[in-house]
Amino acid sequence: MPCLPALQLAAYLSDYYPPSRDVARRFAAMTSNVADSLDTDGSSSSSASSAAGGTASAAAEAVAAQKQCKKIHWRARALTCHGAGALDDEGMDAADMMHLMVRMHLLGCCLCRRSKCCMFAF
Repeated sequence: MPCLPALQLAAYLSDYYPPSRDVARRFAAMTSNVADSLDTDGSSSSSASSAAGGTASAAAEAVAAQKQCKKIHWRARALTCHGAGALDDEGMDAADMMHLMVRMHLLGCCLCRRSKCCMFAF
């Protein structure tokens, strides 16, 4: 998985060297896929621990909040890839950016209600 400086560098270079825009798009897709893979990881273990009792349920909620924070983080990294360079003519870059922002907003709203996330608990 590319690190944040690599993502930022690809986005920056896409302003000056158009072929690097494709690299930035691939990085955006990879980081978005990491966030999507967090949706499928451990779904059965959280339901089993919530059935165990109150403390297990609280622990499962904390784990779910951490997972949501990670999803927001990875989607923000994907959005960073679109931070510079020209958008494509078909509107797919703009659609990807909007999709990422909406998903980040929805996850953030869920976390604010719970106040369990380090990013949103002030």
